[in-house]
Amino acid sequence: MDQPWIVLPPGEPSPELLEAAGGHALVAGLLAQRGITGADAARGFLDPSDYTPAPPTRLIGVAHAVEQLHAAIDAGRNILVWGDFDVDGQTSTSLLVAALHKLAGPERVRFHVPNRFTESHGIKTDKLAQVLMQSDIPIHVILTCDTGIAEGPAIGYAKDRGITVLVTDHHDLTPEFAALDPTVDPLWGMDAADVGQDSVRRADAVVNPKFQPPDDPLRTLPGVGVAYKLVQHLFAVSGHAGEERE
Repeated sequence: MDQPWIVLPPGEPSPELLEAAGGHALVAGLLAQRGITGADAARGFLDPSDYTPAPPTRLIGVAHAVEQLHAAIDAGRNILVWGDFDVDGQTSTSLLVAALHKLAGPERVRFHVPNRFTESHGIKTDKLAQVLMQSDIPIHVILTCDTGIAEGPAIGYAKDRGITVLVTDHHDLTPEFAALDPTVDPLWGMDAADVGQDSVRRADAVVNPKFQPPDDPLRTLPGVGVAYKLVQHLFAVSGHAGEERE
C-alpha cells in the first residue's frame, strides 16, 4: 500500500537567520524548516568552526541521571541498557555500552535492542519481563536510550520490582510531560500514589532535549546526542574527562 510523503511546511527565516546563512534565502528557509531558527545555531550548523559545544549539564536531567548512574557503578550494581533498532537507537546503545564497559566492567553490563518485526519500537512490558527473567545477572538499573518517554507501563513494572530506571530519549513529549513546566514541576522521582502506576515520572531520572526552551539548540539533539551528553558528564564526574571521545 502506497503511503503519502509528509512534507514539512516551508520555513520562514528571520532577518537574523538570513544574515547567518550568508544571505541565501534557500539555505535560510531550509534551516528554518529543520527547526534551526536562531542565528548562533545556524552558524554552528553551517560552520563547525563557529560551534561551541554546550556543557552537558545544560541538558535538563543530565546531572541527576549521572548522579544516579555514578552511584550505581560505585555500588557495583548491574546495568541493562535498553535501546532501539534504528540507526539512532543502535548508535546510542553502542555508545552507552562501550562507556559502561569502561567504567563498570563488561561483566556488569547487558543490553537489549528490540527486534523490529516482533517487538517494534519502545519497551513492551512482557518482553522486559522476559529479558529480566532470562538475564544471566540480576538487573539493578535500566538505562534507556532513544526510547522511554512514552513507556509508562514498562517503567512502572520495573519500579514495582525495585529497579532503578533512568530514561534518556529525544522523542516528542507525551501529554503527561507537555503539560508541565520543566523549570518548576518535578519530572521524575514521583510516587505511583501521586502520578499513577503507569507514569513515566516514576522513573528515577528523565533526560529529554524537548524539555529545553524552544530556541535552545540542544532541543534538536537525536537520541545518540543525548546519550553522548550523558556519557560526557559521567566521564567527567568519574575522573575520565575527555576520554569519551576515544
